[in-house]
Amino acid sequence: VILNTFHKNGKMDCIHESSGGGALSYCFDEKGEKLFSYDYDPENTKFILSKNIRDFYLRDSEKILNEIKTLSSSEYNDEEKMEINVAEKEIILNKETGPKSPNYYICYSENNNENLQLWIGFDEKAKASKVKYKGMNLDMDLVFVKEVDENEGGPYPVLAEYYNEIYEEKVNGVYKLTKSGNWYYAEYTRKSDSKVFNFTIDIEANNFSDSPCF
Repeated sequence: VILNTFHKNGKMDCIHESSGGGALSYCFDEKGEKLFSYDYDPENTKFILSKNIRDFYLRDSEKILNEIKTLSSSEYNDEEKMEINVAEKEIILNKETGPKSPNYYICYSENNNENLQLWIGFDEKAKASKVKYKGMNLDMDLVFVKEVDENEGGPYPVLAEYYNEIYEEKVNGVYKLTKSGNWYYAEYTRKSDSKVFNFTIDIEANNFSDSPCF
């Protein structure tokens, strides 16, 4: 049984088809947009009529079956694509809000031990974000604490930035970063014994590169 109904403007309203215990129905609004559909077919074979045609011939059933298979696959893929797009947006959002690689690096050597070297990575706002010692496998996070003018009231400011070094989610030490002209300094106070290490920029290294010093 095939039953088609139409809106007053001549556009297809609903398409109903039933045969051999199965039933298929598609309905559209006056603008031709699909409203809903359902199908029931115990033999898992189905077909669809175009919303723009008014006659149906059984001799075209094979062609229609092939077309509906393509249509079903397309609709299913669209749903999958929507899920994938949502997942991709979540991944992008996580990348944007999660930890980022430093924009550039400055290489330092300890003043009293040239073999003790480290690099500090800075973000796009020139804030320190990572530190790594030569010979270590992993870098550590730096968390900004405060900025202090150590020449307050003087003719020019001398700014020092303080950062906590985070290791295994605990503060491992504190860095004090300063700059004087083209020279960059890092004073590190180890939390375990309050020992202080003083570092100066290694002017022979490839500083301000987007690649780590080592």
